[in-house]
Amino acid sequence: MGEKSVRPCVVVDRPHSKRLVEISLCGAVDIAIEHELGSVLDHVSTAPPSSIVINVANVTFACSTLANFIVCLHNIAPAAPVVLLGCTPRIHRVLCLTGVDSLVTSHDHAGFQAIACGAGAGRSLGPCDTN
Repeated sequence: MGEKSVRPCVVVDRPHSKRLVEISLCGAVDIAIEHELGSVLDHVSTAPPSSIVINVANVTFACSTLANFIVCLHNIAPAAPVVLLGCTPRIHRVLCLTGVDSLVTSHDHAGFQAIACGAGAGRSLGPCDTN
């Protein structure tokens, strides 16, 4: 009862160029926001990007809905790298369990700035725990 919930939200932006798509997610990424995620996929598919950045720093819960969303983004733009900004160990674990970790690269904020500028530096969360 004392826990404050974060209302789920999805924001899409093409800030620097039409070839880069930034997606910010917050709150719970589950089946309840599947419609919003579908709208993002529709938007992205109109002009497939060369780079996709997903900010998950404010995600409070993620399930296979996030993994499915990433797979769909990859299917729309298979050559575009998918970079996760603010990826927590819990989100990383979901991606590992679903096998989607191989489709993404995780970076901290400094790494994201380097990716956005084309330098490519960042911090990986490392391989999935197979135990």
